Amino acid sequence: MAGGTTSDPQVATNQGQRWPTHELPGLPELKGHIDHVLQADGSLFLEITVENSDVVLDYIEELRKADFSFDAEPELKAGRVEFFAFRGDNILGFVYKAEENYVSMEYLK
Repeated sequence: MAGGTTSDPQVATNQGQRWPTHELPGLPELKGHIDHVLQADGSLFLEITVENSDVVLDYIEELRKADFSFDAEPELKAGRVEFFAFRGDNILGFVYKAEENYVSMEYLK
């Protein structure tokens, strides 16, 4: 984005990006193909294609091990998993759609 300011969203659209460890301190890596990353207003948005729902269910356990708590018990219902996870001042919004094996994540730092 030519001439952008630091508050402008930064979009990276390369296929198969690396997990942005520096921007996601303490957040376990979700195994999959990172399709898009967008950073704006203190949040990082990720779109990831995963192999199947088992990857998502394993990820929920990884979040537990990393001391995240949940707004409600995450579970697969009608081909979807949706939840908010919390650790300190950090919030993770998570949506999985089984039909597309697609995950959308928003991480607020």
